[in-house]
Amino acid sequence: MQYTRFSLLLASALAFGCGGKTDSRLGTESTAKPPIPIASKHDPKTVGTIRGRVTWTGEVPNPPKLTAAIPESPGYKFTEMPNPYAPLVSEPGRGLSEAVISLGGVNLEASTSWTDSKVLVELSGYRIQVKQGDHRPRRSGFVPVGGQVEFVSHDSIFHSLRARGAAFFALPFPEPEKPLSRKLDKAGLVELTSGSGYHWAAADLYVVEHPYFTITNDDGGFELTAVPPGEYQLIVRVRNWNIVGRERDPESGLVFKLIFAPSVEKRVHITISSGNTAVQDFQFSTADFPIHAPKP
Repeated sequence: MQYTRFSLLLASALAFGCGGKTDSRLGTESTAKPPIPIASKHDPKTVGTIRGRVTWTGEVPNPPKLTAAIPESPGYKFTEMPNPYAPLVSEPGRGLSEAVISLGGVNLEASTSWTDSKVLVELSGYRIQVKQGDHRPRRSGFVPVGGQVEFVSHDSIFHSLRARGAAFFALPFPEPEKPLSRKLDKAGLVELTSGSGYHWAAADLYVVEHPYFTITNDDGGFELTAVPPGEYQLIVRVRNWNIVGRERDPESGLVFKLIFAPSVEKRVHITISSGNTAVQDFQFSTADFPIHAPKP
């Protein structure tokens, strides 16, 4: 078990959309050489499967609600909104949903190709959510390097979407149902937050080289299919809900941005052989989530 700041991990793999040395934790590439053609040597007859569950043990934390200032004329309406990274634990199975699962050490040429890369980011009900495939809107989505992402607001109020990390931009949404799009060329984590002061709204986009990324379902289960035989690192990442800092608007004094403690990762070595299924479970508890500010 090892805890790492995913932002540092991503920084170490900066611009890993091209060929070069593989980062075993992310399964992505560093810059230097032309891109390797994904799936050019994929052999579906030899692949295996990775399956497992992520569960929670002990008491499930219930982070306090966040005070939300909703603009009204005149002034603001104050209400409460949920912590965007509160752990989602099902009962009675204690499955932890929306944990991010990824595979490190992937040979891109032997990899399978993308089948579910269309991503829609929705701003609705003063929240940011990601819709991909047939899944319900979630906290995270996965985009192939060079992929196009669509953004849309369903709210009648003004929204501004802020992207930081592997992409740096802001998108204004003065009116609802008028989508915008962006191409994401740089691999890494893109953190989406509100630029309009809705500090409780947050979601993640992972811009990645291969499709061996997934999110645990409502029961904590996950599955990675069409995995070429080989040695890998299987990584699970869970967002930390603990707030370690707040940035305030200098004029109104209202919070406009939250700083969360570093995410928690666990990773294991796993071997995949032709035609076989490897089973690997993970377990988390409150003790895994330290409360401390990120290093400068």
